[in-house]
Amino acid sequence: PKWVRCLAKVRPPLCVAHVHCDLEENKRRITSHDRNRERKLVDPDVAVRNHSEAKPLYGKDVERLLKLDTTDLSVAEAASAIADWVDLWSPHGRSATR
Repeated sequence: PKWVRCLAKVRPPLCVAHVHCDLEENKRRITSHDRNRERKLVDPDVAVRNHSEAKPLYGKDVERLLKLDTTDLSVAEAASAIADWVDLWSPHGRSATR
């Protein structure tokens, strides 16, 4: 349909990011005091279960897939890495969206 072609011209492409870290780092993050203060899950067993059972929700077969290991990255570094990667696919770049 015409509206799909029009939308494809003005919308950026679908980009999927799978973010992960190693098990010990995930357990450390889950049990941090900041998470407890924000009423987030703090049970390290969840990290163990997620590492053994979890599967990506979407996108393992998409064209634009980023697999980012955040084990040694801060939140800001991970966000910047994702934004930089998305910019590679965006026709307008980050300057147009910020």
